[in-house]
Amino acid sequence: MSIQSPNDIIIVTGWARVIHFNGITWDIENSVFNQFGPGQISCKTMDRNGQMIALVGSLYGGMHAYVATGNF
Repeated sequence: MSIQSPNDIIIVTGWARVIHFNGITWDIENSVFNQFGPGQISCKTMDRNGQMIALVGSLYGGMHAYVATGNF
């Protein structure tokens, strides 16, 4: 993913899929979701700073917390 427009849109689903619109195309990033699978991860919030994104949530019904960071 790369920023190509001031119209960037980032959506994070409850299951930690990151959906990004860069002004031209939609990209779906499933790496966090794929690591844990459906129903095993819950994304509570996200934040973006330039090219960096951070996700915070819980795993396995709230028994564990996680923080995931990455660049796009």
